[in-house]
Amino acid sequence: MTAVNQFLSGKAAMFYMGSWILGNFNDPTANVIGNDNIGFMPFPAVEGGKGSADELAANVGVPLAMSKARYDDGSKQWLNCIAKNFGAQSLKDQGVITGFKVDGDVGEVPALTQSVQDQIAKTSKTVLWFEALFPPKASTTSQTNASLLVTGGLSPEDFMSKVQADLDEG
Repeated sequence: MTAVNQFLSGKAAMFYMGSWILGNFNDPTANVIGNDNIGFMPFPAVEGGKGSADELAANVGVPLAMSKARYDDGSKQWLNCIAKNFGAQSLKDQGVITGFKVDGDVGEVPALTQSVQDQIAKTSKTVLWFEALFPPKASTTSQTNASLLVTGGLSPEDFMSKVQADLDEG
């Protein structure tokens, strides 16, 4: 939550996050800077880099595990309800875009949510977010040190040196 608070209080210029953060952005009590001061952008193209700025990073979904022994008609009905309703309800109530299909009209959504939906609609290719390709050690190093990076306890250069060392190990 530190990174969210830093961004929404105007103490950070950029924020790398998934679409689920739209709920925080659309909450006027949490968002001190206001939605007019927030935009959405894909990763920029980098000379010599792979991919294109026309691609969007996409999550792999919401993992869910259930005990085979406990899976019964009630849990089947619950899962069915979530699959059918979660996407539309999240969009309608919070302006949050999920990986779930949205059936039917949810009415008007907040402007920032609409701009993200528009970007998604004109995107023809998605890619995994870059951390998804990290080996476990590099993921742990990145996650463990992210709060230090955000709070200034670790310089961007030192943060990336730590992550890069793990990436180099494979």
